Amino acid sequence: MKKIYGRILTVLLGASMMLSLAACGTKETPQTAATAAPATLVAEESGARTESDHTADTKAAGEYLDTLTPPSAKRALCVGTGSSSGAWYIIGGGMANAVNLHSGWFTVTNEAASGGGENLRNLEEGNVDIIMLNCDMGYYYYTSADSYAGAGSDSLRSMIALPSSAMHIVVKAGSGIKSIADLKGKSVAVGTAGSGYESFASKVIASAGMSYDDMKIQMINPSQMADAMKNGQIDAFFYPVQAPGSAITELALSADIEIMDLPSDFTKNFLNEYVGYVSYTIPAGTYKGQDSDISTLATGQFIATDRENFTEDEMYVLMRDIFDNREEWVVSHNTCAEITDTNIGSLIVPLHAGAVKFYRERGVEIPKELIPPEAE
Repeated sequence: MKKIYGRILTVLLGASMMLSLAACGTKETPQTAATAAPATLVAEESGARTESDHTADTKAAGEYLDTLTPPSAKRALCVGTGSSSGAWYIIGGGMANAVNLHSGWFTVTNEAASGGGENLRNLEEGNVDIIMLNCDMGYYYYTSADSYAGAGSDSLRSMIALPSSAMHIVVKAGSGIKSIADLKGKSVAVGTAGSGYESFASKVIASAGMSYDDMKIQMINPSQMADAMKNGQIDAFFYPVQAPGSAITELALSADIEIMDLPSDFTKNFLNEYVGYVSYTIPAGTYKGQDSDISTLATGQFIATDRENFTEDEMYVLMRDIFDNREEWVVSHNTCAEITDTNIGSLIVPLHAGAVKFYRERGVEIPKELIPPEAE
């Protein structure tokens, strides 16, 4: 019954958000704590606690919330997510719907995007208030390093950890492609230029001692990769996605595919070189024809904002709006069960001060490196 409800909710969300996307791009200046509208977003956890534990904590927490006065008018927020068929857009839609139904402070709309790179540009330009992106990209932006050397900002702030995105290196069954080295001379899709997908793929390729010059690189949107493979336009594609990825699931039903297994020494060397990644196992049976576990890499994902976009009280209220109504959005996507109010383990960019207040109220032990100067 929950699955059916989730599908219906997703359809309704898609229709309602398409009608309201015009609200995105109109960024409002945060108001003062006593009169402003707080915001709402999501968090993640490994599922260590039961649903009853979560409900009990929600009822027990919130004394600070009771001291705040709702604004006379709700503040409109825009969230930069992912492609309209991807997990970020669906998860963001479920959360937005919950906030819109229950918040006295905010209304939320989603903005579809090609990935974290576009989301960061839109955040910088004031087109959105909140974004979803990969942890590695967020870290490089925050520290102005790697692809963001001299072009990032230390005002980026974390809000909520999302489930990890596993790298799927997909090839046709029987192609003989078993390793990164076997991709030499092949037509390979890596995502759109500057996207989180493409950044992850380029690092995996570089870690194998190869470069784009060794392949016929196709920079196309991940939503187009499955069709490109079916049509014979590409020999392989790199697709980091929360498993099971719907596009890969559908492709496996109509074509014989294989997902590359990465050797343990390769992943070890990769993790020693790059920040924001973890080793990951895609369990056997995740996709049709997949008879064994697949070892690969994954990047954490998170919801973020700019330090100046919200006052401390606004962010605190937004976090409460999201998690106090978790039952409304947890059914929107199969990975939402992992998103809770206590697991911040994958975050590597400091939290917003209002998120610090929220997590402390929930009894979460926050590492020193995640506490921003303004919350010390």
